[in-house]
Amino acid sequence: MPGANFIYGLVDPRTLLVRYVGLSSTGMERPWEHTSPSKLNREQTYKANWLRELIRADLRPSIVILQECPKEHLKTEERWWIAYGRACDWPLTNHTDGGDGTFGFLKTAATRAKLSAAQRGKPKSEQHRENIRLALLGRKRGPDSPEYTARRTATLKGQKRTPEQRARMRAAQLRLREQGYIVSDETRAKMSASQLGRKHSAESIAKIAAAHRGRPKTPEHRERIRQSLLGRKSV
Repeated sequence: MPGANFIYGLVDPRTLLVRYVGLSSTGMERPWEHTSPSKLNREQTYKANWLRELIRADLRPSIVILQECPKEHLKTEERWWIAYGRACDWPLTNHTDGGDGTFGFLKTAATRAKLSAAQRGKPKSEQHRENIRLALLGRKRGPDSPEYTARRTATLKGQKRTPEQRARMRAAQLRLREQGYIVSDETRAKMSASQLGRKHSAESIAKIAAAHRGRPKTPEHRERIRQSLLGRKSV
């Protein structure tokens, strides 16, 4: 019997060729999952189409253990076997290059549009939002990703936030304050540097002034204003 961690292949019994390479850290449980009716009914992939074709012919794939290895090496070895199989012209149904389930898989524009439409307007739980926030921590944009910046600028140009969006943004900021999130001095310095030399239009100035008019200021806010004005010469 094989160990719990191994690379396996699903073999077509009609041709005796490996059609799929996968990894398992749960012994034979993972390979047999592929022919589970509940999984096949919802999966739309080359592999699932091939398996459904076998089942309609009253056949099942054979399972071959390609390599046993420590759990921490599974992803690396899976990538090697998929690359080896492709080099040997195995008719693999793997969508990706292996290793993490999505590496090397490029979604088509049509698929991206469908995914976007399916998620649009769908409410996200607080846990979901927190997971997104954690995933984005430390991700660099701007100079490190000019393509991202260009796409983001083109998308946002001329867009105006709806009252609902503004309300959600204010609520999010309040939640962060209540949770004790504090903007670091380094972040404040970057934000300040990004605004240097930037000129607001007369319309923007009027909106900013209106937004702040009558808003009470905390003693800390007043002190920061006082410090910023020290030594500044009035015209």
